[in-house]
Amino acid sequence: MSLKRRRSSRAAKESSMMVPQGVVLAGLANLAISFNIVNISLSVEVMRHLYKEVGTEVSLCASALLVGMILGQVVFGAMGDCLGRERALIYALQVCMVAALGSALLTSPAPVLGLDIYAQLTAWRFLLGTGAGGVYPLMAVIAKESATSTSTSTRAPGAMTPSTAMATVFSLQGWGYLLSPLTMLVLLRVPRTLDAAGEPTAALWRAHLGLGALPLAAVVALAYRQVGYVWVSVLASGSGVEQQQQQRQRRSSSSFGTASRSNSDAGASEQGQQTSSAAAHGGGGFWKLWHFLRNEPGLARLLAGTALPWLLFDVMFYGNNLFVPRVLEAVMGPATASTSPLIRAQSLDDLLLKAVALPGYIVAIVVIDHTGPKALQLLGFSAMAAAYAAIGLAFDTLPRHPRAALALYAATFLFANVGPNSTTFVLPSTLFREEVRASLSGVSGAAGKLGAILGSLAFDPLAERWGVAVILLICGGISLVALAVTAALVPGGGGGGSSGSGGGGGALSIAEQLAAALHAREALRPNQRAISLPRLRRLASALLPQGRYARVEQQEQGAPGAAVGEEGEKGGVRMLRQSSAPSELV
Repeated sequence: MSLKRRRSSRAAKESSMMVPQGVVLAGLANLAISFNIVNISLSVEVMRHLYKEVGTEVSLCASALLVGMILGQVVFGAMGDCLGRERALIYALQVCMVAALGSALLTSPAPVLGLDIYAQLTAWRFLLGTGAGGVYPLMAVIAKESATSTSTSTRAPGAMTPSTAMATVFSLQGWGYLLSPLTMLVLLRVPRTLDAAGEPTAALWRAHLGLGALPLAAVVALAYRQVGYVWVSVLASGSGVEQQQQQRQRRSSSSFGTASRSNSDAGASEQGQQTSSAAAHGGGGFWKLWHFLRNEPGLARLLAGTALPWLLFDVMFYGNNLFVPRVLEAVMGPATASTSPLIRAQSLDDLLLKAVALPGYIVAIVVIDHTGPKALQLLGFSAMAAAYAAIGLAFDTLPRHPRAALALYAATFLFANVGPNSTTFVLPSTLFREEVRASLSGVSGAAGKLGAILGSLAFDPLAERWGVAVILLICGGISLVALAVTAALVPGGGGGGSSGSGGGGGALSIAEQLAAALHAREALRPNQRAISLPRLRRLASALLPQGRYARVEQQEQGAPGAAVGEEGEKGGVRMLRQSSAPSELV
């Protein structure tokens, strides 16, 4: 093997092992917001010891977070389609950072504007939920599009696929949840967090909430660096404003740039660039988004297929919260009465429960490309129905069998995280078109948070009336309903497969991958453009279903072996436009 070939082989191997920058950014964003979402539970236990709670003020904090997340997912999802993914992500993270600091700096015990400390905390948690909800659809879309572009441009066999990238990003949620009890256990050993009698002080809960701003600030800095370094390189090279805008738009994940390029001819390229630049800065973006939503083919059915299973899953998964006390009592023993040991014991309990959930995230990363998101979601709902039925039937005997209680609890998390908890996050970004992907991913996620609110409102009073065992059996029934909805409404394989495309939404991923390949070629010098038409055909045949590729092959006949120049690129754009025709999308 020649030296040149060995070098190219080594470069391809290294590129296949690299995690795309967008996946890193999205994963760290998920890690940061996950910590901030769950750190309230242990902090509130400290606050209850220090400040008198009136009525249901603490439960309102949790509800405010969920309501804020519903708003944030819808608003920031739309902003991601209008302003650009990274730009909207930075705004959402900044909102979270301000809210985390505000939560730590609450005044006590004097009211502010008539609001006591719990009411102030509720307001800050609503703001935190708004930002955290906005991060959810944006990080999914960024991971998907970043992995799509990288795997297509490198064409390396081991490159991270979109489904794997999104599952990897989502798995960082588990590690973020794990950081909360670990941080509390560390803070309990820090001076001034406990008084002379060993009881917790206000510094404990303030530090626990305030530390959440640090990872958020780090992710914001990383996002600024990834999006903003283009400005520095342009100023250094003396490039014009138009060239800078084109380069920045190409690097950002804003959807309308690709849309305008793939839907315009060579004679209208200048107009497409102006549209792309306007979209990057938000000019007319919301009207464009409304236009795309109105013309999205099969929107109602596809949105029902992503939103309803997510809603049903979050309703059903609330049943785990009712099961937790029984598991902890069986495995860890009764709780202590002293506050400081109680906080430490609760942190250890929380650490155990969060660690039990981790294997499911890892398994999802490994298998999602082999099964596809839809099949994995069906498998997850089926297994969860069986697990909830087993827990409900054996509920009264579990305290006498602590190992069985922990095993069943772990099974619910394993099947949930391998299946619907991961796949409901992956499917919207896979199935929807690029122009509306962030918006509809946000709407689907908002449906899930609505389900969490419905579950919390309905299950607690029903559990008091009918008993927890009955509620768990009901959760098993909801799993079966979600199974039927997924089978009926999610098209094809749900976008699975190693190419990141498949099922009903596969044409969208195909268009994006071929577009990324063409854009990668544009960045090369003319003498480096060595991709031939036969090679491009082989790429198309690997990505396109046979019927569509046959039409492409007929259009391209008559120019075998020619190098792909300007005419080839125009042909490629025409091919993309035809493969993305609305009649073929669903």
